[in-house]
Formats: sequence, structure tokens, C-alpha cells
Amino acid sequence: MVISLKTPEHLPITWGFTDRSDLSVRHDIQTPQQVHGNHIIEYSPDQYLCEADAIFTTIRGVKIGVRVADCAPVLFGGKLYDGNVLIGAVHAGWRGATSDIWGKFIDLFIHRGGLLETAAWAIGPCIMKCHFQVGNEVFKAAETHKHWVQVKGQNYHAKDYFDLPEFIRLQAKSKGLDPALEFGQPECTYCNSERFYSFRRGDLKDRQYGWIKIE
Repeated sequence: MVISLKTPEHLPITWGFTDRSDLSVRHDIQTPQQVHGNHIIEYSPDQYLCEADAIFTTIRGVKIGVRVADCAPVLFGGKLYDGNVLIGAVHAGWRGATSDIWGKFIDLFIHRGGLLETAAWAIGPCIMKCHFQVGNEVFKAAETHKHWVQVKGQNYHAKDYFDLPEFIRLQAKSKGLDPALEFGQPECTYCNSERFYSFRRGDLKDRQYGWIKIE
């Protein structure tokens, strides 16, 4: 089953997220070699998709995406000054998120001539705060970002529950994205064992996908 998202009226895109039951859509999704970092690549039909955790394109008809099984898939689309549309998919686990892959992606969109007021984005199924207990090092990494520490303050517990989608949302807001253009449907991958793969729950091989395409 594909989790279909509402299509922004101002963007010619289709996008969505897959779950365990989907055995077909993943085969035509162009994905980078993910390594839990913050490198971003541009899709090219003539080049090998190297190690990266975010991918973007302005080419119509190409479905790009990322694979996840607890990390957050973040999809993005927006208009450029030249009239083209730029789309992207970001693989944001806590390492990638706190090393600024999402912020770097938004900065790349702006650098390419992106119009922030047109930027639509969506966070997909990922591990939610209810099951994401982590060590204090995760909070210390998050607290290097003003957008997080100004809202959440500092955490001194040896272990606590981290809200990954909230980190992503706060960063989007700090970069100037419009909260009204968030179209995501985040669900907890750990809670929904019959529908989603979860690395923490023991799914070490299989993954679901977040994907996006310019029509």
C-alpha cells in the first residue's frame, strides 16, 4: 500500500510513502547509497548514485526517494526563480538530522533560486518519541542547533525520549518554511509492526520508501 499525500495545488508533483505491503513501487525509485551522513547529491541519469543521504532533481518524470526503517523520510518540493521545480528526498535519522542534512537541503534550495513561500514538505513514518529512547549524546547533538535548544532547552538525563519529527519541524520553521505547507503523515514505525519495518524492533534488512516525482 502506498500512503498517498495531498498534492499541493501550486506544484506539479506526486509523492508518497510505502509500507510493508508494497512490493512494486520501490523498483523504479532512484535512491542514493545512504550512510547516515549529511551529503546531498543531484540525480543524473548518466551517473552512479553515490553515498549520500539526500537526493534532488529538477528533471520531470523521475521518481527519487530514500529508504527508511525508523529514520525519518522527508520529501520536499518547491518552485525556482526560473520557473522550474526542484524536488528532493532526505534520509534524516538522528545523526543526519543533528548534523544538519535537512538544514543544508533547505539552504541548497535557496541557493538554487528557490522560492521559500512555495516550498512544500512532508515527514513520513518514522520512530516517534514514544519509542525513541536515546542516550544524552543525542540531546547534546540536538542542542548545538538554536532552533531546538530555544524551544526545548537542555536535557541532562542519561537517557530520555527524543522527538525526531519535532526536531525536523522546528528546523523547517527556523529556515523560513511555511508550516501550512507541511503535508506529512508521520506514524510510529515501532508501534505499527504489521504495517512498517522498524530497525529497533529487529527489521535489519527490509525498508519502506519515501518518494517524490515531478509530473
